[in-house]
Amino acid sequence: MVVRHASFFRLIGFLFDLLLLPVRLLARRRAVSAGTFLTLTIDGAVTDLVAKPRCWEFRKAKTISLYDVRELVDHAVADPRVRGLLISLTSLGAGMATSCE
Repeated sequence: MVVRHASFFRLIGFLFDLLLLPVRLLARRRAVSAGTFLTLTIDGAVTDLVAKPRCWEFRKAKTISLYDVRELVDHAVADPRVRGLLISLTSLGAGMATSCE
């Protein structure tokens, strides 16, 4: 019975996302103007991979993965509107091997 309720709520969430898709695409197109510098602030742990958070873990300490940073850099390089990337390290929670990557 619990599985059916979870599936129902996922379906409602999917339909809501689908309904708002045109608005999100329009906002994404206007989000970055030409000559923009992106800012990435790292405040906390940096890991190789981060597991997808469960629904009850919304207050869990945020971590960033090296994969996510790599994806950000790849998208920034491919986008002609992005002029540069500024990385700010507030509190770096990583080992030496992670820091070297």
